[in-house]
Amino acid sequence: MVILKRENLKVKKILIISYSPIARDPRILRQIEALENKYDISVCGYGEKPHGKNIAFYPVPHPVPARGKTRIYKRANGLFNALLKRFEVIYWNKEPLKYTLHCFEGTAFDLIVANDLEALPVALRLAGDGPVLFDAHEFYPGQFGRKHIFYNEMVKYFCKRCIPKARKMMTVCDGIANEYKRLHSVEPVVVTNAPDYEDLAPNPLDPEIIRIVHHGGAIESRRIETMIQLMDYLDDKYTLDFLLLPTQPEYYAKLKRSGSNNKKIRFLDPVKTSEIATATNKYDIGLYILKPGNFNQKHALPNKFFEFIQARLAVAIGPSPEMAKIVRENDLGVVAKDFAPESLAEEIKKLTAEDIMRFKRNSHKVAKELSAQKNKATIARLAAECLEDT
Repeated sequence: MVILKRENLKVKKILIISYSPIARDPRILRQIEALENKYDISVCGYGEKPHGKNIAFYPVPHPVPARGKTRIYKRANGLFNALLKRFEVIYWNKEPLKYTLHCFEGTAFDLIVANDLEALPVALRLAGDGPVLFDAHEFYPGQFGRKHIFYNEMVKYFCKRCIPKARKMMTVCDGIANEYKRLHSVEPVVVTNAPDYEDLAPNPLDPEIIRIVHHGGAIESRRIETMIQLMDYLDDKYTLDFLLLPTQPEYYAKLKRSGSNNKKIRFLDPVKTSEIATATNKYDIGLYILKPGNFNQKHALPNKFFEFIQARLAVAIGPSPEMAKIVRENDLGVVAKDFAPESLAEEIKKLTAEDIMRFKRNSHKVAKELSAQKNKATIARLAAECLEDT
């Protein structure tokens, strides 16, 4: 038997860049899982190397916040450059980007995967004439509103300059893909934030206790207090448990105070991302109301939505178009007419025990189709197509 050495196989080399905590970023982990068995993978980002992944990991040092006079000087210099629209100067002065260039200077990769707009210009520079696969994740222009006018101008500049140079492009949902297509004449492929398939079954329902759950980060822009208010419109047979990460500690404390007067509401410890579906399988309804404050929130299709499905839950949401489309097409739950808490409460109160069990069974039917497996195949296909063009 002849054993071929790895170097003789001419394994293609891929670099994944993401300025995020790699070991805790599910979307990046799924990219790695889609590619690691076929290619030589290097990953550049924050934090620690993901456990058990067959990769070379290059940790990016977190920039040290400037203090005192240095901070004042940097802010003034940044504003000066923004006023003059010297966006290239602002971008290339960022320490993580300079570190990335230094780290991979002179290293050739067959493909670079750039995650988020921040990573795209540096990926294009490192790639030279080679292909870049751009995962835009969400939509950048205008996402922070008018008060961030200079930032938005810089974002538009780099979108216009860099996005057309990527060989292939991904994003998280149809609405965002269509907007990129309209603005930049590109054809993004939708790769959702669906998690891995979980081998679970719908949990039986007690008609006397309807158990509702919401999980995720305690982030003020998500207006989680709306879901606390919803419980004022439901009777005592409904309970709501929050499994929240204290992402914004002051906001998290405010939420706990707000919910403390309602005996139907509990705040429980969050669980690891990989354990969410199993931990929430005992519930009946996954709840999410997200009144949109920007384009990305309008077109939100988050991890938690798909995790409700993997947990085999019914789904109760506001009229967010991306989520609503999937709920209606697959008969997974209820969609309120607007984002007011009383509107969704009215829809929930209409449900019989049989309705809720039907929704839970329908989640079970589509759990495999709406899991990460299909997305990983799409990522692998896009990478192969980029490499075929080289």
